[in-house]
Amino acid sequence: TGTEATTSSTSGSTSTTSAPTTTVSVETSTSVVKKYGFLKVVGNQVTDESGAPVRLRGMSLFWSQWKPQFWTKGTTEWLQKDWGVTLIRAAMAVEEGGYLTNEEAELKKVKTVVDAAIDVGIYVIIDWHDHHAEKHEKEATKFFREMAKEYGEFPNVIFEIYNEPLKQDWSQTIKPYHERILKVIRKYSSNLIVLGTRTWSQDVDEAAQDPVQGENLAYTIHFYANTHMQELRDKVTKAVQSVAVFATEWGTCDADGE
Repeated sequence: TGTEATTSSTSGSTSTTSAPTTTVSVETSTSVVKKYGFLKVVGNQVTDESGAPVRLRGMSLFWSQWKPQFWTKGTTEWLQKDWGVTLIRAAMAVEEGGYLTNEEAELKKVKTVVDAAIDVGIYVIIDWHDHHAEKHEKEATKFFREMAKEYGEFPNVIFEIYNEPLKQDWSQTIKPYHERILKVIRKYSSNLIVLGTRTWSQDVDEAAQDPVQGENLAYTIHFYANTHMQELRDKVTKAVQSVAVFATEWGTCDADGE
């Protein structure tokens, strides 16, 4: 899976209170993070610190509970060196044997990837990979509080707070969840936050009509070319008239990975 500001997943592609101390050796040579710095949203675009639009390309790791062998420093280093990725997405599973039942193990995987991304000088998306996040808001609040405390001052880090809502109502359920988690993160970090949209993060046009208030916010589109085709491109074209859209998961295959 690809990622591109954009990212893709392995089924496709990706276009105060004391906190735990994180020790990482930040890449000293020229890296994409040294080049662009903290990302921000200006109008309908994701930009670098100077306000110039950026494009990031990379990979989304598969669900952490099912493919843990790739959640390593070595994989992150190899993707940066061999593929030249500028972004990696840490799609941390929540349900089905993920964070809800194996919190420590899943946290360790996320931190391993985030630390490695900081070390090699690429961007990293910390993704709450859930289809029912509003039912797990207590756990999401705890998770993002810890992540924002520990990593919120690193320019490498992007927060994706709801992977793929299903048919939940945007204005009544998804948007209020985003607003509450946003407040948690903003206590510690002003970094870019990507907001999941209705129908497996496809209805960006609907979200753009009733946007979440705040700075440095983009909206998620998940696009699989052999399934979604022109309809989703039209949704994005409509949405970007007023908001920034970030493809955190895409692929050239069907949406089911075939």
